[in-house]
Amino acid sequence: GSFGVPFVKYWIHNGFVDINNEKMSKSLGNFTMIKEVLADYSPEVIRMFLLSKHYRSPIDYSENSMREVSVALDRIYGFLERLDKAGISADAAGGEHGPLWADIVEALNDDFNSAKAMAEVFDAVKKGNKLLDDANDAPGESDRKVLAGIYADIRSASEILGIFMISAADYFAAKKDRAMADQDVDSAMIDALIVERANARKSKNFARADEIRDQLQAMKIVLEDGPQGTTWRIE
Repeated sequence: GSFGVPFVKYWIHNGFVDINNEKMSKSLGNFTMIKEVLADYSPEVIRMFLLSKHYRSPIDYSENSMREVSVALDRIYGFLERLDKAGISADAAGGEHGPLWADIVEALNDDFNSAKAMAEVFDAVKKGNKLLDDANDAPGESDRKVLAGIYADIRSASEILGIFMISAADYFAAKKDRAMADQDVDSAMIDALIVERANARKSKNFARADEIRDQLQAMKIVLEDGPQGTTWRIE
């Protein structure tokens, strides 16, 4: 390979990317530059958008489809964040594959059906979230083993698909930074409102506390109350 490193492991001829059901072309002037998309979305959203269809199929780019993929990726990282907070790691699987791996391998062996592989990941995330819900985020030993296996499988899939590559904390921090730059969000103002809300709740002024939550929600700021206090993220 060039420069002493392998060039590529796989070469796949993929379908064309359309924009809003129109062929992307200079004459139509409908090119969407990658740097413009990256200003609003994580690189992983773009990869997941491309992987959400079979590689031979044409892919239709639209703002709506990117938003849908972004929400879906948030759901996966949200699940991984829940595992992190519950003290469950991929390493806890002890090098063993979990219940998801055989289905992922089968999908990718079927003419690199990345869309089916992604569907398997979402199915596992749904089941994993239910386990955590039922256990109030404090699962017992047998459930922890299942969840560690799912985590390990998602991490293994990430090495092939090139998504879910970073920690959940870093993913959500980067998302917050992009949204703050885009919306000119003042983090000091948000932190001050959170303190005011906490004080309102202490003095049983629940109407004011709810008003602050609603104000932040209108700015697409989601509050998460936990034992260590209240954290926030941008929807």
